[in-house]
Amino acid sequence: MATDKELIKEAGQELWNTVKKLRPGLPKEARSQLVLKALLTIGDLPDQLQASMVLGQIADQEPDEAPEKEGAKS
Repeated sequence: MATDKELIKEAGQELWNTVKKLRPGLPKEARSQLVLKALLTIGDLPDQLQASMVLGQIADQEPDEAPEKEGAKS
């Protein structure tokens, strides 16, 4: 089971990076929704909770985008 979790996490990270590359201006919340839907669809996960946990680990690694926007406005 540990291998499956790692594989799902790796796939989720790839999905996260792909969405970020294809839609660079997309807010973090919208990106999370897209990746969650993809994980549920292709990840063969039994419920949203497991997919959300994987997505949460991935999203937590990403810095928040708010400080960058404030710095760009100055």
